[in-house]
Amino acid sequence: MTDNPTPGELTPASSSPETPKGTPPVHYAGFWIRFIAEMIDTTVLTVAAWILEMGLLWILYGIRAEMQRRAGEVVPTFNDAFNSFFLQMFNLGVYVCLAFPYYVWGHFRYGTTLGKIPFRIFVVDHRTNGAISLRQSIYRCIGYVVSYAILMTGYLMAAFHPEKRALHDLMAGTASVILKKKSSQSEMTEELPPEPAPTQVF
Repeated sequence: MTDNPTPGELTPASSSPETPKGTPPVHYAGFWIRFIAEMIDTTVLTVAAWILEMGLLWILYGIRAEMQRRAGEVVPTFNDAFNSFFLQMFNLGVYVCLAFPYYVWGHFRYGTTLGKIPFRIFVVDHRTNGAISLRQSIYRCIGYVVSYAILMTGYLMAAFHPEKRALHDLMAGTASVILKKKSSQSEMTEELPPEPAPTQVF
């Protein structure tokens, strides 16, 4: 049984013609597999945001209805209590409040997210192929916003970049790689996701 690799040992196979002995064979994650992983993450966050949003809206509705009763005003139904613009902004705010820590902490602490795990996709430092810092993870999340602002073209860059890096990867100095199974003389073992260096925060 081989030991698990340290973060610095995670070297994408496509980054050099020869993979060092003992290094788990990995390669850069392409556009479509990352797209599917992102759809899974988006679904998870959307469901979680909807549950939280409904709970908060009912609390707000209850407080507002009680104040209106005391003022002798007519209390509207729940469906009529909030206008569409407020609901859109509220939904966006709840989603962002969930998505930011989800992506930042997930990539920093575990190197991956729920959507990436089934495909063994991990986010690594582009230079060292090790765990990313908290600063990199934050910059990467900010890069998501920039990509959305320019009509998703930042995401499409991964389809044409030689190392499959999207705009947020370039901004944060990261890359998305896929860990493959590592073979030994008598067994096939799977490497665990890279653990971030405890001193690498900023």
